[in-house]
Formats: sequence, C-alpha cells, structure tokens
Amino acid sequence: MPTPTELITWPFLSIVAWPEGWDRASVAQLLAGFGAMDVATLNLRLGQKPPMVLNNVEPSVAAAMIAALVDRGGDGFHFTLDDLTRLGPTMRIADLAVGEGTLDIKLHDGLETSVRSATVDVIVRARIVSTVTRINPVRRPHSLSQAYRSFDSIKAEVESQTTKDVQTTELLDLHTSDGSVYRIDGRRFGYKALGAMRGHADKANMDSMCELLAHVCPDAVIDTYYELWRPPPGYRKLRVPGMKGTGDDPAFTFYSRWAALTYRHVLTA
Repeated sequence: MPTPTELITWPFLSIVAWPEGWDRASVAQLLAGFGAMDVATLNLRLGQKPPMVLNNVEPSVAAAMIAALVDRGGDGFHFTLDDLTRLGPTMRIADLAVGEGTLDIKLHDGLETSVRSATVDVIVRARIVSTVTRINPVRRPHSLSQAYRSFDSIKAEVESQTTKDVQTTELLDLHTSDGSVYRIDGRRFGYKALGAMRGHADKANMDSMCELLAHVCPDAVIDTYYELWRPPPGYRKLRVPGMKGTGDDPAFTFYSRWAALTYRHVLTA
C-alpha cells in the first residue's frame, strides 16, 4: 500500500474519449485488467460519458492503462496534482477593460497587467451552489422540569434553531497559453466592462461577461460543463499558491485546471 505522501504524487487518469463503439462495461473490463482498480469501482467512475477523471494510480500503471486505451482508438492522458499546481497561482481580477487586442487587467493585490486576447485559450464558466448551516445557541433550561425534557422536544428545539442558507457564487477562469490563470469572482467584481449591458443579477452579468470574452478571444474554448463533472477522490489535496481556506471551491479549482490541460491535449494531439 502506498503511503499518503506517495499517493499524493501518483497521477490521475484523464479519459478523453472511449474507443469507437465501446461502452462503459468494455472500458471498465480493459482498465481493470491492470489491477489498479476493480471493475465495480471503474463502472462507478465511468458512469458519465468522457471526458472524466478517474482515481490516481501508480505511475507506471497509469501510463500502461492510457497506452492500452489509445491503442484501441480511445484517448486520454495522465496528470498529477503537481501538473495542476505548476500553472501557478490563481490571479484574481478586480477590474477588466477590453482594449485593442488586449485585456487590461487590474488585480485585487493592486497590480496591473495586460494580456493579449489571442493568448486566452480556455475560458471556464461555473456557478457554485453551496449550503451553509448555522446552529444558533439553544436556550439553557431555567427550571428542573425543563432540564428533564424528552429527547423529541430537545431535538425539535435544536432543529428550530438551525438555519440553512443557500449561497451561489459566479466564477469565470481565464487560461492563457503561457499557463497563467486569471479568475473573475462575481462577489468581488463590478462588471464595468459590460457598460450598458450591465444588469443587477450576478448570474446574468457573468453570462454576459463570458459572451463578451468569447467574442474578443475568438480562439478560446468555452467550457460550461462544471456542474456535470464528478470530482475524483483526492481532489481536495490540491494546493495552489494563494488558495484561501474559505471562499475557494477546491473542486472548481481542480476542474478548471484539468479542463485547461484537457483542451490543450486535444488541440495538440
């Protein structure tokens, strides 16, 4: 069995396409033959059509599994957490203006930069929905009779003191061909670049922002499929420089960077 440290370094399997005419069961049988995952696990992980990320496995086995898939007409590659981290920090955009062939960016740390529109090769758009549960303090008993209440009455009081808030966050990542990652977070972005198209709702504004960037970055691939993706075991171990413990969604950070690697793999194959 690998140690936790070794496991972190093992590559994930990225399945881009199944061999023509193959189904999930056929792919599961092929990959199970390498002993890294059993058929039952593979059938679960292969539940949706590719592209997808499977578990991480021992490096030489990962290479053999991908080679077997490619030999039969499929496509895939393997990558590590280090490959995702190597893209560098996620640079957070405070303001953005569209220039002549450029995106003039002001970052939240006060720095300013200019990115050529033609270098933006992948744009990943997502809406993150999360539920925050708060339990308000339960009143202490004021009498002996209250202290010996039934379990059901105590449970009902605790439930009545529980508040659940649904929070949504609109995100858009820009990946450039030099490997840089820029992020627009709807909670901290004013949408000045939209001009007269700017509205009051974050979702509509971020959708408009995505359309604007797709127009000025004509070579960029637009990815809006995050909500269909199933994160693999171990995705939370990704550590990106500057990644915050709160407010950062680790699944989206993993997905966005994997999506960039996937599209670059397909476009350079």
